[in-house]
This record gives sequence, C-alpha cells and structure tokens, in this order.
Amino acid sequence: MKLKMKKYDTRKLLLLVILFSIVAALSVIPAFYGGYLKVTYDGNVHLSRFESIYRALRAGKVPSSVNFIGFNGLVAVYNSLYPWVSGLLFVVPRFLVSSRLLAWAIGFFFLNFITMANMYILTRELTDKFYLRILGVMIYQLSAYHFTLMYSRMALGEALAYAFLPLVFTGLLRIWNGQKNGILFLGLGGGLIFNSHILSTLITGLILVVIIGARLLLRKVSMAELRCYIYSAGLAAVVSGYTLISFIKVYFTNEIDAPFRLLQAIIATDVWNTMLNNSIKDTGTIFNIGLIETLILIGLTVPALLSKYANWKLWWIGAMGIGILTLNWFPWDKQFLVDSPLGSIQFLGRLLTYVVLFLAISVILFLEENKQYNFDLHNLLLLTVPLLVLGMSATYNYHVSRNDDPIRFYPHTSQDFDEVAYDKFSTFDYQLKDANKHTNLPLKEYSVNKTKQTYNNIVIKCDSQKTEKVRFRIPVYNGIDYTIKINGKVNKVKQGKMLVATLKKGTNTISITSKPTTIQKITFCLSLMAIILTSGYIFMFDNRKSKYNFM
Repeated sequence: MKLKMKKYDTRKLLLLVILFSIVAALSVIPAFYGGYLKVTYDGNVHLSRFESIYRALRAGKVPSSVNFIGFNGLVAVYNSLYPWVSGLLFVVPRFLVSSRLLAWAIGFFFLNFITMANMYILTRELTDKFYLRILGVMIYQLSAYHFTLMYSRMALGEALAYAFLPLVFTGLLRIWNGQKNGILFLGLGGGLIFNSHILSTLITGLILVVIIGARLLLRKVSMAELRCYIYSAGLAAVVSGYTLISFIKVYFTNEIDAPFRLLQAIIATDVWNTMLNNSIKDTGTIFNIGLIETLILIGLTVPALLSKYANWKLWWIGAMGIGILTLNWFPWDKQFLVDSPLGSIQFLGRLLTYVVLFLAISVILFLEENKQYNFDLHNLLLLTVPLLVLGMSATYNYHVSRNDDPIRFYPHTSQDFDEVAYDKFSTFDYQLKDANKHTNLPLKEYSVNKTKQTYNNIVIKCDSQKTEKVRFRIPVYNGIDYTIKINGKVNKVKQGKMLVATLKKGTNTISITSKPTTIQKITFCLSLMAIILTSGYIFMFDNRKSKYNFM
C-alpha cells in the first residue's frame, strides 16, 4: 500500500501552535511567580527521580533500577516501580538551559502544550467545526483538576497520563469507525500512559473494559474490532516495554509493601465551598473540576432528560455517573472496600480526569448534534476566557500561600533544587516487607549529609564504637544487579532483604552501585524507537476518513 503524505493547512497549524503556546505559557507563569517553584511531597519525589535520570543520561547511560539520589540516602526503587519514560518531558529541558528553575518551567510548558495537542487530535474525530474543537481542548486543559494535578499535588505521573489519555479515545473512535489506524493511537496512548503512571493505566483499562463490555452486550463488536484491540495492546507493550520489564522484574520477585490503601471520597458540601473559593488545594476530599465546568455538567441534565437518544448523552452519562461515584454519598470507607483492589485508588478524586474528558466530548457533540446552536468566536471567548482566568488565579493563590503543609519547599536557585533533590526526603514507598525483621540486630542510622550520591552509586560514611553486625534501612531487591563494598571489599549480601553488614570500630565506608541489565538497555531503546516511529507515522501519513460512530 502506497503511503500518502498528510496535507496540512499551514495557516491553521501555525494558528494552533501560537494559540496553544500562549495558553500553555499562561498556564505555567503563575506557578513560577516570584522566581520559585512550590514543591510538594510528591514534587520532592519527582525532583529526586528526574535528577537521577538526568545525571545518567548526561553520562550516556541508561538509568539504574534504583535511585541513589535523594530519599534520604535510603536507595529507593522508584525508577523500577514508578514509570519515568514519559517524564523525559521534564528531563530534556535540563540539557537546554542551565537554570534549574527555567528548565522546570519549560517542562511544564511542554506538558500543557502536549495536553492541548492530544486533545485537539481527539476533537477532530468529533467535529469539523474549529471553534468547537478549541472549546473541547480548553475544557480539558483549563479544568481545575488539571491545575491541581500539575501544581498543588505535583502528581506529575498522573498529569502526564492526563496528557496522553485523549490519544486512547482517539484510537477507540477510529476503531469503532472501522479505521485500522486507530490501533496506532490506542497503542501509543496506552503505552505512554503506562510509561507515566501505573495506577492511571489500571483505571483507564478498567474504564475501557466497561465500555467495550457494553459494546459486546449491544452486539456492536466484530472480530475485526477485537483484533484491533489485540494489536493495540501489542503496540502498547512495545511502547512501554522498558517500563514493563523494569516493573515485572522487581515487583514480582520481591515482597514489597504496596502504597497505602484508601478510598477517600469527595465531600459534597465541602467541595462546593472549595469551588466557590476557586481553590486547588491538594486535599483529596475537595478535588474538583472547577465551578464553571461543574455548572456545565449539571446544566446538561435538562437537555439530557428532555431529548431522545443521542451520542452526546452517552458521554454525558459517563461524566455524570463517574462524578457522582466520587462523592461521599456512598459508604466508600467500609473496610472491605478499602482492602479490595479498589483501595489502590486511594483518592476517588482521581476519577475526575475521566469526568473532564467525557464532559469535553459531550459538550462538543451536544453543540455538533443540535444545529440550532450557533457556536461562534464570541461564545468561545465567553466560555474559555473565564476558565483561563480562574485557572491562573487558583494557581497563583495556591503558589503564594506559604507553609500550608508541613512538607513544602520553595527552591529558587540551582543550589536550592539540589538541596531538595538530594537531602530533603525522609521516607519512600515500595519498601521491602523484610524491613522490620532482624530486630535482634541494631539499626544503624547515618546522616544523608555524610553520603555521596550519583546516578548509579551512593557512598555512605558511618561511625561505629566497636566491631559489630548491624542492619541498615536500605533494601536490597531481587532482580537488580548490585555491587556492595564495605570498607573497599566486595560484600555478598542476601537480596530480597534489608542490608546487613559487619562494621569495624571507627569510620566505615559503604559503597552501593547498581547498573541496568542488558534487557533493560535493549527495551529502553526499543521503547524510544516505537514512540518516535509511531508518532512520526501519525504526524506524517495518518489521514482521517470519517466522524464518530459510537454505539
């Protein structure tokens, strides 16, 4: 089959680039007002992770499976169990500019721009009307929850998943329309979400199972469609191959304490006050999508009840249904629910990502299917300008409030960023369940200030009053290649347990080194190639054939 190059409307493309650049910049500026970045608990994790990744790549190496930088010198395993490949959006700017603060601002700019670009790709499947496409993009981009993810929570893995989620639904719509190129969008989007945040992958997968299950019940699924899903899963596996291999070899070969389980619902009365105050505070009980978007969601109830079957209603029902499920109207705090796999969600507000996406789709289709509504530039500005102003204001108000939580940092200079990344963290997830064993051995503490941290090694200095066998709060995971030296001599240790070592009287030097396996190096290169080639094909050769055909 001969490939036909995609033809672009250069003027429209330039207009989109300028528009998205302006909105992306305006979405970032309030978070850097005053020349500093407000860093949260999660933000501290990402500063340490991305610093480690940057240092490795600068040395021309694939990052180690464990993190030697940050986490109070406790050698965490975030690089294996918390995906980072999509986080290169925040690492690449380090190679472009010397200012650490500016590099982070550029990273957030990239994140916002890509979020809008991917959402625009999705809107092209829904309407040919330019203003409606931009409306859908702005509803998704300027949601209060999007600003919460990026700035008040600094949950960058989830924010990256938020950016790539529209690609998944672009792929679905194309597959439903009989277009095999939907495989590329679904596979690429799914793989990039897995490369961003595992929990977001699981939630997205669950929602896709529900949607596809509904189509099966309605007998809308053909064998060709099922094959497309299988091929998409295969492409997603290649795109996320490095992340998948790294995760499997650590998670399934060690007894790991999973992150805490919780099903914290949104408190309905509190969230209304929060929206009226235009707040994006990082409290799970008040996560919200913003006052304007909530009013739009509720306002669509009237035409939904009065009208007959319509495509837009399916998406509105999805948005409204998921939104209601996040509220404390239900007994989510029951222990059997918390202990179930649902407890991994922790904050039901995480589902607001899908509420916003489905709301944006339903609004576009509502205006597209009801021709009596003439949506013009004036209407677009009337809706999107207030969304932008409220988003910027909420970010600014959060940014300038100091000490609103015990764990807050305000780095300005590169030295400030180094201090946060290397020295400011005291605990981490994914600890070995063996952590509390060997209680007969004394626990040896050491100061993070007496460590030398690099991307693949940590050197610890600690004193001992006598020759003794001690345990450290350092996990030694199965599936990872370690070289551990005690006072210059290689020390063989049991993996899958906490580090145990015999110290001599006086000052001791402990060196821990790790390097990626050959399969990790290969899958890392394959994942990058798959991302580049699939994205390049979509950009250069993909051609849209038809509009939506849902249920």
